[in-house]
Amino acid sequence: MNRRDRGTLVSLGWILLLPPTNAKNVMHDAPLNTWKNSGVYDSVDECKTVIERLNGGIRDRESETRVSGAQCVPSDDPRLAPK
Repeated sequence: MNRRDRGTLVSLGWILLLPPTNAKNVMHDAPLNTWKNSGVYDSVDECKTVIERLNGGIRDRESETRVSGAQCVPSDDPRLAPK
């Protein structure tokens, strides 16, 4: 879904992903297509601002570990495709 415009790669948006959990373990190494979609944003800066806000509102250890692994990825990232 990438569009090239004068050599520039244009993304359709940015997805905030949180790693999945298995019981009490946060699975940072899980494939990105298994991560939880926590929102879609127009820019990477907007997405990163949300991560900063999440970090400021953490109430427990599991959330802290999960948010610390949060990633903003382009919505057209091939790693998001089901396998």
